[in-house]
Amino acid sequence: MSLPEAIQPDGATHVRYRGRRLIYFGGCDYYRLAHHPKLLKAHAQAAARDGLGTGASRMTTGNHPAHDKLETSLVKFFGSETATVVGDGYLANIALGQAANGRFDAAFIDEKAHMSLRDAAQFIGCPAASRRWATWPSGSRARLRCGSTTPTARACWASGCAAPPSSAAWAAGA
Repeated sequence: MSLPEAIQPDGATHVRYRGRRLIYFGGCDYYRLAHHPKLLKAHAQAAARDGLGTGASRMTTGNHPAHDKLETSLVKFFGSETATVVGDGYLANIALGQAANGRFDAAFIDEKAHMSLRDAAQFIGCPAASRRWATWPSGSRARLRCGSTTPTARACWASGCAAPPSSAAWAAGA
């Protein structure tokens, strides 16, 4: 695996890439909130009050009342039955893969999607095909569904083109 050419941060909303100053819409700070004054203040207050990190996994001794409060707020905000907060996008895709286990026969993953999508598929034993999204030949989707050509085959589609990997990167197929 070769890494992409490095970009240089240039303020809170821009980067320098190949000598050009560009607005930055990628990475883990795609909403560009890492330097927002209200978030920096809230972070400093939480760190002063609670320290840095919980010291352990939530499944052992690291669950914190702030986790429960946030998840309760998310349930209310989204109108869902439950919410689970995980530490990062990689873990979110692994957790989502576990939740989707048995619901799909194959995963189709854009070659530029985050590696955690491939890892999640492999983790649950779901065969995965990967290539550039725009180059999927007509009809190949049915052929790649674990050898099935029936329209009822289930597939998991993952694209890194439009959504951050921790949110809508997995979408149910037919």
